[in-house]
This record gives sequence, structure tokens and C-alpha cells, in this order.
Amino acid sequence: MAEQRSASETAVLAVIERTPSILRTLTKGFDAKALNTPVDGGWSMATLMAHLIDVDAVGFRQRIGRIVHEDHPFLPSINPGEDADTSDDHAPFAMLLDGFEQARQDSLGWVLNLDPSAFDRLGQHAAAGDISARNVFHWWAIHDLAHIRQATKILQAQFEPHLGNMVGFLDEV
Repeated sequence: MAEQRSASETAVLAVIERTPSILRTLTKGFDAKALNTPVDGGWSMATLMAHLIDVDAVGFRQRIGRIVHEDHPFLPSINPGEDADTSDDHAPFAMLLDGFEQARQDSLGWVLNLDPSAFDRLGQHAAAGDISARNVFHWWAIHDLAHIRQATKILQAQFEPHLGNMVGFLDEV
């Protein structure tokens, strides 16, 4: 991207750069069982990490790349439950987190080297219609933040069996 970024673009870069370290910090101290136990709609931290690796490549780099390098490409919708490569879902969590961290560093380097004017180019999304590379770039941060929120719910579920009568307070947080 350009040396002069808008405030929102700077914030997007901050979110996508920091997501791996946020997830590493959140999961520190949890054992393998806690990180591999599905809770939130069938998601575990390992499933979440495999999803983030997959979506970085297909959902963001590929889409932005196609918009930037092709003339108004058609971009099919992605259904995370059906389209995701789940072959890594059962890999050790630490390995998945390391893989995500490396993939994200690669993605950041790649996106920072794109011509800033290319972010205004358009593609045709199957469900949303015309979208720009800039739209996808901003969605990347929203997607990360949504999954950070999901990660906290997955991790929170590990403590719920130990709340006793305080479980009723969960609706307040």
C-alpha cells in the first residue's frame, strides 16, 4: 500500500498484523484438550486456526490478487463449512498457530507491496455484487476481529463447568 494510508487502512494493517500475537497470547496456558475441543457451534481453537490459514490464502490474498490483476473477475462466495480445507484441523494447535503466523507475515508483506491505486479496482462477488480490493482489505480486519471474539468464547467455555451458581452471570458479560 502507499506510504500515505488512510486512518482506516492503517487500522486494518494493525489488526491483521496483530491477530496472530493476540491469539497466541489468549491461548497461552491452555492444554491441548482445551484447544482441540469443539464448543462454539462445533469450532475448536484448532479448527479456528485452520480456518484462518485457509481464508488468508483463498478469501483475502486470492480475492485481492484477482481484483488487482484481472479485469473485473467473478469471485464466488466462500462457505467456511463447505469450502474450507479441513485437512489441517487435526494438526497440533501450536503448529497451526505457527503456520498462521507465517502465512500472515507473508500476506502482510504481499499486501504492502501492492500498488495503492489498484485497491480501487473492482471484482464481481457472487452475493455482494461489485466489490473493490479496498472493500476486501477492510473485510479482512472485520473477519479477524469476529474470529478473535469467537476465540474468546471458545476459551471461555473451558471455564464454564467450574462456575457453579455463577453460571447465571454469563448473560451479563
